[in-house]
Amino acid sequence: MQPYKIDKPIRLIELFAGIGSQAMALRNLGADFTTYRTCEWWIQPNASYKAIHCADDTKDYSADFSKEQIAEKLSRWGISNNGKDPMAEDKIRKKPEWWLREVYNNIWATKNLVNIQNITGDDLGVVETDKYTYIVTYSFPCQDLSVAGKMAGMDKGSGTRSGMLWEVERLLDEMKELPQILLMENVPQVMQRKNLHNFEAWQEFLTGKGYKNYAKILNAKDFGIPQNRRVQAGGTVSPTIMSSNQELYKLERKEMESYRIRRLTPLECWRLMGFSDEDFRAAEADEINSDTQLYAQAGNSIVVNVLEAIFGEMLPKGQDVEEEPEEEPEQEKIESMDAIKQKIYELTETELKAANEKFPLFASSHEAYGVIFEEFEETRDELESLEYSIDQFWSDVKENSSEDVKNDRLTRIYEKSIDLAVEAIQTAAMARKGILSSYQKGDPAHGETTEN
Repeated sequence: MQPYKIDKPIRLIELFAGIGSQAMALRNLGADFTTYRTCEWWIQPNASYKAIHCADDTKDYSADFSKEQIAEKLSRWGISNNGKDPMAEDKIRKKPEWWLREVYNNIWATKNLVNIQNITGDDLGVVETDKYTYIVTYSFPCQDLSVAGKMAGMDKGSGTRSGMLWEVERLLDEMKELPQILLMENVPQVMQRKNLHNFEAWQEFLTGKGYKNYAKILNAKDFGIPQNRRVQAGGTVSPTIMSSNQELYKLERKEMESYRIRRLTPLECWRLMGFSDEDFRAAEADEINSDTQLYAQAGNSIVVNVLEAIFGEMLPKGQDVEEEPEEEPEQEKIESMDAIKQKIYELTETELKAANEKFPLFASSHEAYGVIFEEFEETRDELESLEYSIDQFWSDVKENSSEDVKNDRLTRIYEKSIDLAVEAIQTAAMARKGILSSYQKGDPAHGETTEN
């Protein structure tokens, strides 16, 4: 079962945030969301995240601190300059002041918790789960899983970068309130034999927390992006996005010698990940970023188009993605009920007309009571029959009866509910006939009665 009610707006928490593919996908879908928290120790992708998603935040969060104080804070937070290792404090202090202040401001603007190993579950700020939809995404490092890497694995306590998944386990265990939705992305090797025991253990952990698990391998080429994400190059798997034309491999070697395959530009790599030219230019303009960093950021990102498809399936349908299907406004409920009542009134008048064609109006109130009570008894019989069917269905549920048995019982409930409604309408028609019978000597519409 899914233990949490899902409301809007969405509060997005991106662990291992990178350049924010998840935020980009939600933005493209027009979802009502806010970047609630990010967690990314690699400062260059964080700079790109700020440039793309938080450009309007121009506040100087560093204004009240000296260069030395900022350096101390960044060191304590555990920033990384390569996405692999934390920067030593002495190297941080050697950086120019403008660099330190920009890194500091980027962290604050993106609500960045920085190093996942240095935070607690409470830091994610998940509260009031009945009012908000929290989506936590965790695209943890793949280098130790990918065939392009060392394939060192993701065992708990192994110290590998891919083993950072278990930091997410720790955070979920520490949280008083759990997010409604978790979204994990990684390479297909996470489900291959060497790593399958860890993946299964992870799923069991989530099940124990009350989540339902869904896992599927998706290919970017199936979502409007002209890349396989993983391409063959010289008989080996490329470590990241590289220039490749599969048609060339169908040519004879001597024919291929006349072709020259150039390296993709950083912009082209970003396009292949589903980012716009505008987004790339914003990231490129940041002095912290270099072409090498921009290549790496694309290679470590998630294809936005794929995420759009995933979120499109997750988010409620029928009222735009930002709206949760919920109870109708009270006025709409009233109008709907009034419409149903009007139809019942009409059915009652139809039944009354048919009855009056067969039998005259009641001669007395005693006769009216007798007929009405007779119809009521039939109504009560149908109600008791309906109640019995519902009780039997509940027994079927508790005994885990077959679906055919339960469906037969539901069909019975459906039919008995209709029969009950028919008998109730007949009872109402006889009550209406009793009203009209009291006006036998006059026009009922004018309220004239037979009594003096």
